[in-house]
Amino acid sequence: MKFNTAITAHLLMSKRFLMWSLLVITLFGCSKQSNTNISDLEKNFSTLFPISDMNESLQLVVDSEKTYFEVGEKIRLKLSNQSPHVLSFDLDAPRIWTSPDQLEWVEVKNAMTYSGELQLAPKGTPLLDFRTTRVKPILEQSSLNSEQEPISLRIVLVGEIMEKQKPTGEKVAAYVDVLLKP
Repeated sequence: MKFNTAITAHLLMSKRFLMWSLLVITLFGCSKQSNTNISDLEKNFSTLFPISDMNESLQLVVDSEKTYFEVGEKIRLKLSNQSPHVLSFDLDAPRIWTSPDQLEWVEVKNAMTYSGELQLAPKGTPLLDFRTTRVKPILEQSSLNSEQEPISLRIVLVGEIMEKQKPTGEKVAAYVDVLLKP
């Protein structure tokens, strides 16, 4: 009798283990999308910005609860350093892009001008590991559609990791997508 109880318990444990294993394999095996599902537009974006550290060491978010912005309105952004390194940025950052045909990215002019050097301290440095900035897209009349559909913009910021106050050549970047109401 003890022998049958031990076998039954072993079989139940084996079934549970098998069920949990299948569940874990199913969940984690399907969680990563393959690169074959990436749209041509996203492939083109990756070609424009071939930076492996995209939206990881640097975080860029809209600093507003709005979901749509008016054409001609300034868009406030918050950039945060998520890395243990100092990050440095060029004076022409951030850049704005749109894709009216959903095939290619076209750069949009920014009415804002920036001066001075922008650096973010490593993550965890109070008040110095984030900054706010603004962009103000200038859209040409031809990019405004007659159907009054929202215009999708992608705001991109590219920086560089600094070591001992010298650039390393290692790029970091982040982007955020916003919608404009014509």
